[in-house]
Amino acid sequence: MCQPATIRTPGVRHGSVAGRGRARSVGVTLTRAVAAALLAAAAAAPAVADVVARGERLVRVHCGGCHAVGRADDSPLTDAPPLRAMFGAYPPAHLAEALAEGIVTGHPGMPEFRFAPAEIDAVVAYLEQLSRPAARRRPAE
Repeated sequence: MCQPATIRTPGVRHGSVAGRGRARSVGVTLTRAVAAALLAAAAAAPAVADVVARGERLVRVHCGGCHAVGRADDSPLTDAPPLRAMFGAYPPAHLAEALAEGIVTGHPGMPEFRFAPAEIDAVVAYLEQLSRPAARRRPAE
């Protein structure tokens, strides 16, 4: 028959009443820490969804006039590739520096954009969400 694991506390004689109380106290503290971490993660999920939604709004405003910015839409300008088609050459996280310094392209029709750090985080979060196949998207997104 399997025996439950016992938490050993240095300096405490195990098997004594004090030893059992200290082990139980450590177990309760560990349980509370795990519960607090789970609650913090659950509270962060809406924040991630908010950042992704903000990124989508920024991309629609700044990029959507030329590029397709969703999973299945067509680009308003036929020469502008859909953003979802660019992820093989440019992973979204690699665009952060370009978004901060200004994206400069070889064709004259594309305006130069510069974003603030919080906007960059939001745009990259949206593009990363867009680059994942629908089955791999996080539930909060």
